[in-house]
Amino acid sequence: MSDFRDKLRNFICEKTWVEQDELADDAPLFSSGIIDSLDLLDLVVLVESQLKTKVTPSQLSLENFDSIDKIIRFSESLND
Repeated sequence: MSDFRDKLRNFICEKTWVEQDELADDAPLFSSGIIDSLDLLDLVVLVESQLKTKVTPSQLSLENFDSIDKIIRFSESLND
């Protein structure tokens, strides 16, 4: 999962003003304004392509997507 974590971090930093060394894994992405709803679409595409699965509308929540840690936990739950 560390490779996936790195891809998430790279994606977020490329889309935003945040530097990689300033982005904590538990930093709130949406509720702090780091990424917005348009970025979410690209983030979902990244997650789906990496996990080779579809994210359903019911899975699109702050609980699953508001930090790198939450995205990793969400992705791990899909493999359980």
